[in-house]
Amino acid sequence: MKIPKLKLNQLYEIVWMDNNVPAKSGWMDKFDMDEFIEKNVGDLVQSSGYLYSRDKTFLVLHSCTSLGVYKSWMRVLKIYLSCIVSIHECNSKIIYEAKK
Repeated sequence: MKIPKLKLNQLYEIVWMDNNVPAKSGWMDKFDMDEFIEKNVGDLVQSSGYLYSRDKTFLVLHSCTSLGVYKSWMRVLKIYLSCIVSIHECNSKIIYEAKK
């Protein structure tokens, strides 16, 4: 899948294949290896966030941005491009705003 050009700071919903790793580390016997292969087939994950950056390998999203004097971000997620199944641009229409 060729990923189109995306806009920085735009809100996106991304569905991607989770990169599963075995629960146990180190050497595995045939039974454990076969069980890992059978049970860890790459669950799909749905994530939403603002595009922070993109390179040839990853998209980086964040879900929260500080609006204060010091710029900072929270809930940063780095997604492997080859694991992306779909990308949807989210509408940023304001549906509620507190009275000031």
